This record gives sequence, C-alpha cells and structure tokens, in this order.
Amino acid sequence: MKYTNIHTVEEGSKRDLQLKAEAQQSELKWLDKLKTNPEDHKVHFNIGEARYLQGKMNEALESFSFATLLNPEDYDSIHYRGLILFGKGEYEKAIREFQNVIQFAPNHTDAHSYYGSSLMELGRFDEAIVQFERAVHHINHPVLKSEQFVYLAQANLASGFSNEAKANCITAIELDPTNKEAQQLLKSLDN
Repeated sequence: MKYTNIHTVEEGSKRDLQLKAEAQQSELKWLDKLKTNPEDHKVHFNIGEARYLQGKMNEALESFSFATLLNPEDYDSIHYRGLILFGKGEYEKAIREFQNVIQFAPNHTDAHSYYGSSLMELGRFDEAIVQFERAVHHINHPVLKSEQFVYLAQANLASGFSNEAKANCITAIELDPTNKEAQQLLKSLDN
C-alpha cells in the first residue's frame, strides 16, 4: 500500500516547472535573508520548505534539522523531517518525528495520518488504526476526512476487521461520493 498525502514538484508539466522555478526563487530569497538572520529558525524552515518543494530532500532535511536546533518546539520543521524520512522508507525514524509533532500539536491531522501510514508500512496495523482514528477525529474537511477513512479502512482490513473496513468505506463515500479508492475497496469487500 502506498500513502501519498504530500507531493514534491517533479519534472513534467509546465505547471510543475513553474512551481519548481518559484521554489528555487524562494530558496534564493531566504538564503539571502539567512545572511542577516542566521539564528532565525523561521528562515531555516522557509529554506527547507523551498528545498523540499524542489525535491532536494537531503538539503531540506538539513535545513529543517537546523531550524529545530534553534527552536526545538518548531513542530512544522519536525513534521517535514518526518515526511522526508517517510519518503525514504525510514519508518521508525519517521514515527519518532511524528510522535514529537503530536507532543507539541496533539490535533495535527497530518502527523497522525503519516504516523499511521508509517505503522502500516511496518505491519503494525492495530497501532495504525489508533492513529487513523485520531486523524479522522481532528479533521473537518469532508474530502480530506474521506481520505482518512479510507486509510482507516485499509488498516482495519489488514487487522482482519472487514466489517469495520466496510463501514469506514461507506462513511468515506458518504463524505465524498467521488472517492474512487473508497469505492474500489468497498467493491472488493463485497466480493
């Protein structure tokens, strides 16, 4: 199973190239500000975010790590570190980052979701269910909530709880009738 809640800008469409160029400009702007504000964790965060959007993951990780050295409670930088580690398949390390985010921001939906996804990748399905339930609880947007219900259904199914998986698929479809993943999973559960 693949979980892709966050995307980096990759080569391809004209819009992707435009976004990458904007991220490069942003990086240059923030690198210039770094000269006068080397101890400002927000500057390091913004450099990291620009690098992340360009797909420069190692450099982004370095920037986010420096931001958290300057401000250990900078949960946005910690969150991005978790995303990068998740993308590299370093799930145990990613889990620690998401746990730290949740320590500072208990209602951080994305941290709960990626924490759950990391647990899924490690085969720890029952623990993943708990994190997806928390993500569902903390989100209000119907389309995004629908996506979380699909993740929860996948975790339920992996744990052998097919009735719960089916109920979560139905809820996902009620929230977003266009959710193809929920429709396909529900169809496979009905067969």
